[in-house]
Amino acid sequence: MQIPTCFYGSYKSVQRNCQKLIKRLTKGESWQTIFSEIDLLEVGTTPGSLILDDPAPPVRASENHFHCFVLVREISKAHQELATSFSGIDTPIADSHRQKALETAQGRDQATYQLALVYRAQNQPELAVPLLVQIIRSQQPIRDLGKKAYAQLVELGFADTPFPRPVQSSNNR
Repeated sequence: MQIPTCFYGSYKSVQRNCQKLIKRLTKGESWQTIFSEIDLLEVGTTPGSLILDDPAPPVRASENHFHCFVLVREISKAHQELATSFSGIDTPIADSHRQKALETAQGRDQATYQLALVYRAQNQPELAVPLLVQIIRSQQPIRDLGKKAYAQLVELGFADTPFPRPVQSSNNR
């Protein structure tokens, strides 16, 4: 698997790279133009871990890793800040940016769910479980993706009570 070089390095350097990408986007450059200029690194032959959402633990923060969702987080954060800025001034603009932040987070969580399924298929539940928990924390267990993630935890045996629980009829009390 190959990942753009802008996502590889220390957390702070990847964050700076992603902020530069966002500036280019805000100046009207397309995703295709920006990413056509960025080389790819082979994950299997490059030292470091795949870090999905949070930065590496402080002990390893200066090490080089693949920080896969920093760009998504930065885009979502920018939309949230714009929504806050326009709140009380122009509700349609604030609502639009709030919706874009939500869509960005939804895409991140969907990609995380797919990776958790890959880890399950590779018989690596120790890698799938934290991702599934992260999805539930982000999506809440009442949303469709949160329900799917929780169902995976039940299937893995990490959780033992299905959700939503089957409704009992009044005759079974």
